[in-house]
Amino acid sequence: MFVRTATTYDLSAMAGLHVAHLPIGFFPRLGTGFVARWQAAFLDSPHAIGLVAIKRSDDASAETVVGFLVGTTDRRAFRRELLRRHRGALIRHGLFALVARPRLLATFLRCRATTYAARLWRGRSGTPTAQPLEREEPTGELTAVAVDPGTRGAGVGLVEIYLDRCTSLGVSWVELVTATEPDSAVRFYEHTGWTWLHRSRTRDGVPVAHFGRCLATTDRA
Repeated sequence: MFVRTATTYDLSAMAGLHVAHLPIGFFPRLGTGFVARWQAAFLDSPHAIGLVAIKRSDDASAETVVGFLVGTTDRRAFRRELLRRHRGALIRHGLFALVARPRLLATFLRCRATTYAARLWRGRSGTPTAQPLEREEPTGELTAVAVDPGTRGAGVGLVEIYLDRCTSLGVSWVELVTATEPDSAVRFYEHTGWTWLHRSRTRDGVPVAHFGRCLATTDRA
């Protein structure tokens, strides 16, 4: 088992893991095609990191992606870049996915269309969006991480490698959001140096926990 930087050739497997094991939120419901296009923005950004965990066959003739992580090293810069460079492609992929899913399209029009349109308009016009208070220094964000259940506990190390790369780039504070049920992820972060920040709920009413980590003072030996 080893971890390397993700490439575009890994996107299909990464999207499959995301949809299968991170079903929270609206993006996974749009399917692997949309998720892969969204993940591609992380692989194409100087403000983001993409990693995959690879398992080799016994004879080393084949490699399988069994885990992935995408995150940012500067959350604000990445969001600006996402709107500027990838907004059109994400809109197209999202519309195709919605048209292929009539029930999801009806839900989107009823509950989310106005909010998403406002976000995109603000991104185009440069008007600041309503975001939680940001630190002055760049904040990293561990956006998504998933590992095949059969591989968990095998020392994959995706989160540790992401944090090490953030540290090497001078990032001193990283945040993440994770579902509170089941509580295995919450317990993992509580016991690996992360600080509980607060609770909230997603637009779908799912309770989530917000964590932060100070890289400048945390000992990760």
